[in-house]
Amino acid sequence: MNPRQLDLLKAVVNLPTAPYHEQYVDQFISQWMLSLGAGKLLTSRRDRAGNIYLQYEHRPRSKRKLVFEAHSDHPGFVSLSRSRKGRLRAVFRGGVRSKCFAHARVRFWLPESLSTAASRRTLPYISGRWIPAEIASVKPGRQATDQIVELANVAAALPPGSIGMWDIPDARITGSMLYARACDDLAGVAAVLAALEELVNRKARASLTVLITRAEEVGFAGSLAALMNHELEPSTSVIGLETSSLRPESPQGAGPVVRVGDKTSIFSDRLTRFIGATAADLTHWNNDFCWQRRLMDGGTCDTTAFQAFGYDAAGICLSLGNYHNMCESTTRISEALRAGPEIAAETININDFSNLVALLVAIAESFHKYNPDSAALKTRLSKMYRQDQRPLLFAHTSNKIS
Repeated sequence: MNPRQLDLLKAVVNLPTAPYHEQYVDQFISQWMLSLGAGKLLTSRRDRAGNIYLQYEHRPRSKRKLVFEAHSDHPGFVSLSRSRKGRLRAVFRGGVRSKCFAHARVRFWLPESLSTAASRRTLPYISGRWIPAEIASVKPGRQATDQIVELANVAAALPPGSIGMWDIPDARITGSMLYARACDDLAGVAAVLAALEELVNRKARASLTVLITRAEEVGFAGSLAALMNHELEPSTSVIGLETSSLRPESPQGAGPVVRVGDKTSIFSDRLTRFIGATAADLTHWNNDFCWQRRLMDGGTCDTTAFQAFGYDAAGICLSLGNYHNMCESTTRISEALRAGPEIAAETININDFSNLVALLVAIAESFHKYNPDSAALKTRLSKMYRQDQRPLLFAHTSNKIS
């Protein structure tokens, strides 16, 4: 695997983040942009909701609009205030079963300075330290995805709005597996940044927008803001990048998954077919490239929101272990990677990640060939029928069974 891509992946998945509190990912991307030195090839903007748009543009062959979308949050804690008992009150946002909180440990991020600018050879980093805490109680919050938590034995005073995550160490790699606090969806963010780096380095002919959305884990808040505020042209094709709970039929190590649909919807057949064809072409040029095509129905993702608003939308994902850090006590994983009996590091396969980046670059470079209507497939099927099938089909219509 490309060492730079691996360093970028580890740097991004180590960032503190929670729904509505994605500022450290935002800072990292800003500093990464400066360090890349892409000039006019890559520009950025933010919408009123705080979503980030990274625009790569270099001698495009087509005016058709392509967007890669990934979200920058992960289920997490945000500090509120001290309770009467002197404990820290916090809200947890995101889909984690309440029983998983029992006997679990948390860490809150206390920043020491703003993100440090990187050079062309290094990556940005966020300076600060983690403050440990222990969960004392949990009760439902006002929103369906919220839980109100009281924490004891907090080792430092924390201002309101501090981000908390499970007490899991920074990303580490064992064999081909990455273990991290938050792969969902920071691994998706890392993949689109790595793809942009590759396009910039090669000065590839392409037009691509990378959309980094906020607060997906509480119901696609950032994506809905972009949709409701008409931030994208209606004819845009959107490919959502996710990590999705692995299934027996979509094992880790078998490549990125061209996602047919999610729990709620089936995605664009035309765009999905194009992605699959692009992946199939890569297998002819790269013996190490592999991919899968599956229905990943473990949850609902941003792509469903874009599709519901009429966009040509599809998805690609990585098979994710320990989805939302939920892990059975009997699961084989080191105690050092656990934050409680049923909380542990999320996992992805780094070869799957590398192949995902390669696929994204190939899609961006070949997107001028994409035809969103079904005319091309209809033409191919009609030609096959007329030339190969019809003569044989009608030649035997007079044959009768005696």
